[in-house]
Amino acid sequence: MRLYDLLFDLPTALLFLISISVAFAISGLALGITRWCRRLWPAATGALMISTTLSATVVPAALMITFIANEVWVADNRAKTVVLREGMAIAESLKLLRHLPSDARPPLQEALLAYARTVVTEDWDAMRAEQRSENTEEAMYLLRERLYEAKRHLPDLEAVWQTLSEQIGIMVENREIRHSIAQLCVSPMKWAILLLLFFVNACAVCELNPVRLREQLVGLVLLSLAFGSISWLILVYDRPFAGTTALHPTLLIETLASGAWH
Repeated sequence: MRLYDLLFDLPTALLFLISISVAFAISGLALGITRWCRRLWPAATGALMISTTLSATVVPAALMITFIANEVWVADNRAKTVVLREGMAIAESLKLLRHLPSDARPPLQEALLAYARTVVTEDWDAMRAEQRSENTEEAMYLLRERLYEAKRHLPDLEAVWQTLSEQIGIMVENREIRHSIAQLCVSPMKWAILLLLFFVNACAVCELNPVRLREQLVGLVLLSLAFGSISWLILVYDRPFAGTTALHPTLLIETLASGAWH
C-alpha cells in the first residue's frame, strides 16, 4: 500500500487539519527563505515588487486547481452513475427471473444472488485495495454458464434470455468501469506542481510586503487557509471508493435485504 493511500483511512476532520498544516508549513518555509534571501541580497531602498506579479503567479495555480478539481469531480460523478447502473441491472435481472417457470428459476436465481453477494462482501473491499475478487469473477462465470444451460433447455423464452443477457452485460461493463475508476487518483507529479505553485504564491506575498510583517502574516494565513481547504476537498474526493466518503453499493444492499426476487 502506498503512503498516499493511508491518508484515506484518516477521519475527515484530521485530514483537514493535515491539509491546513501542510499549507501553513509551506507558507512558513516561503517566509523564512524570502527573509534569508533579503539578508543575502538586500533590495535597493524603496524598491518593491509590482503587485501584478502576484496575479501572474495566481493564474497558473488557479488553472491547475481547476483542472485537478474537475478531474476529481468527473470521476466521482461517473463512479456514482456506474454504481447505480450496476445495482439497477442486478435488481432488474432478479425481477426478470419471475417470468421463468418455477423449475427453471432456482439455478439462475441462486447464481445471480451469489454474484450480488460477492460484489457486496468481497469485490467492494478488494476494489478499495485496487484489487479484484476472484470469487466474484467465478460467480459471474457460473451465472453465465447457468444462463447458457437455461437457454438451451427453454429456447421458447428468447425474449427473456435476450433481456437477461443484456442486463448481465451491463453488470460486467459497469464492474469493469468501477474497477478502473478505483485505480484513479491525482498523480504525485500533479500534487508536486500544485505545492510548488503554492510556494511561489507564498513567496510573492512575502515580497510584496518585505518590511511589514503583519501584512506578510495576514496574506500568508489567508492564502494557506484557501489553499489548504481546496487541497482537502480534492483529497477527500480523490478516490470515490476509498476513505470515509467512499461510495457504497446501497441499492444492491437494499435489493438483497428486501427479498425483491421472491
